[in-house]
Amino acid sequence: MPLGVGDRSEFPERRNMAYCAYKDRNSGERDITIMVAPKLTRGNRDRIQAILRHELAHAIEFHLGEKELRALAKESGYSLPRGGERRADKVAEIIWGDPIFYDEILVQSLGKGTRPRPRHLGL
Repeated sequence: MPLGVGDRSEFPERRNMAYCAYKDRNSGERDITIMVAPKLTRGNRDRIQAILRHELAHAIEFHLGEKELRALAKESGYSLPRGGERRADKVAEIIWGDPIFYDEILVQSLGKGTRPRPRHLGL
């Protein structure tokens, strides 16, 4: 299942809204899944869109690999940050053209907030 709604227990912290994960198959292919928290639907539109864009950016990197992703970005005139979380924000910004902010509960948002991703959240 590439996109699903996880169990509430998978998202114990207030700011835990979604994650992207992969599993390598013996064939060399990857199964990539994005799981969202049931509480995500209670967020505003800016939060929901930003979180899904961020997770889709992770999925793109998991599919292509960091090296290929960096090469594609460079061909288009972009440089990507080192950390995977800030890199996902940047990829989402490149694709959709909107900046990613971090709102009052420190989750992604298309509205106002802090930018770039705060260091204490992990880069």
